[in-house]
Amino acid sequence: MTKKTVLALLLIVGLLIVGASAYAYGPGYGRGCGGYGQGFGQGGADDKFRQDNAQLLADLYQKNLEMRALWAAAQVDEGKAKALQAEINKLQNDLAEKRLAAELEFRKNNPDLRPGFGPGYGRGNGPGNCWR
Repeated sequence: MTKKTVLALLLIVGLLIVGASAYAYGPGYGRGCGGYGQGFGQGGADDKFRQDNAQLLADLYQKNLEMRALWAAAQVDEGKAKALQAEINKLQNDLAEKRLAAELEFRKNNPDLRPGFGPGYGRGNGPGNCWR
């Protein structure tokens, strides 16, 4: 092999190594997904809320899928759309009421703990290290 061929191969391999390491951790700032998040999820309260309201969440998800399918149709049935939106609104209101009750219960049981934004592995709406 000639000197130029060896040099070209080394250059290509070097660029591949540098390129692979640049994309090794994916998008975001640095490693991991730690960051700021809302605090209601402290102590597993958010997980308990999801478990207690799994059927309501599943129903809401199903109704949203039905609405998407309705919007994807060539002709949208106005009556169906209004009825389905009314069902979605009712499910969202029920979920909001249960969420409020769960947060009030959490605060009653943990009067000194004030959930909010702070460092940690947040599960809420705050920015994190690997936001997308």
